[in-house]
Amino acid sequence: MEKMGFGVKWLRWCISTAKFSVMVNGSPAGFFSSSKGLRQGDPLSPYLFVMGMEVLSILIRRAMEGGFISGCKIQRNKGRAIHIAHLLFADDTIVFCEAKKEYLTNLSWILFWFEAASGLKINLAKSEVIPVGEVQRIEELAVELGCRVGKLPSVYLGLPLGVPNKAIYGWDGIEERMRRRLALWKSQYISKGGRITLIKSTMGSMPVYQMSLFRMPMSVENGGLGIRKFTIMNKALLGKWIWRFASDKKALWKHVLEAKYGQEDHGWRTKKAVASGLMCGARNQRCLKGSRIFIPWQPIEMQRLKIYGIRRRLEFAFHKGFQRLGGGAGRGVALSAERC
Repeated sequence: MEKMGFGVKWLRWCISTAKFSVMVNGSPAGFFSSSKGLRQGDPLSPYLFVMGMEVLSILIRRAMEGGFISGCKIQRNKGRAIHIAHLLFADDTIVFCEAKKEYLTNLSWILFWFEAASGLKINLAKSEVIPVGEVQRIEELAVELGCRVGKLPSVYLGLPLGVPNKAIYGWDGIEERMRRRLALWKSQYISKGGRITLIKSTMGSMPVYQMSLFRMPMSVENGGLGIRKFTIMNKALLGKWIWRFASDKKALWKHVLEAKYGQEDHGWRTKKAVASGLMCGARNQRCLKGSRIFIPWQPIEMQRLKIYGIRRRLEFAFHKGFQRLGGGAGRGVALSAERC
């Protein structure tokens, strides 16, 4: 920090003003001042961590520039290449390096120099070497750094690493946290309003971070794996009747509806009235309400009327007679007139 231009007096304030105590049998046994290192728990700590880790960042970057570690090269075809050696967030660090013993030996020396210069200790018990792909003798490489061997998929800063985008198990961590939280709530007597508040404030925010980066996979029942979602498909199919009413200028069934019920909104809908089952379904859609396409169908009251919906044909049954209003053939399902 002296190399960054900070005054010696200010640096001593950051280090020596903090007091520490050791708990002996549940009671503090006096206080003592610190001589080096960084403390946690006060507003200044995040800034001090960033300044302290800047030293490690410079060491790793210069080692990559000198060829002592490889880093990660990102390039598309013959375009501009980007080299990334590490990522830092406060005191959480991830280093990219080829699986070669000499590179890891140099990395261990970099960490040793950083500990000697800063007074900070690398927690190797929480560190791990994660191989990407097939790596020979990975255990020997882990011994070189003095940490354990990890594997993909893993988690870094709450983000899953090595998980396919459409894999459901990438969301297992969020599901498990929700189940644990729900288990605690179930043991308490919470009112319905309290449960709603907890769900909105806690449960609803748990998946937000991951949902902002990844698309949540859906089950087959909910339209996942490329299977159509029946709710949306139903609205689209019902909306086709509205489009046909506006676009089929010469269709006989449209002329009958216009003559019997009238039309408004420049031919996009019939006037307000009691609708049949088919017209009621189309009328209740709100997907494109702002564009005035899914606007209510409102035919005038119908009494002894049945509508036979066929792929290319509609047949209206008036009393005892049938009148064909469209061409084509096919099988259909009868829809009785009803109020909506």
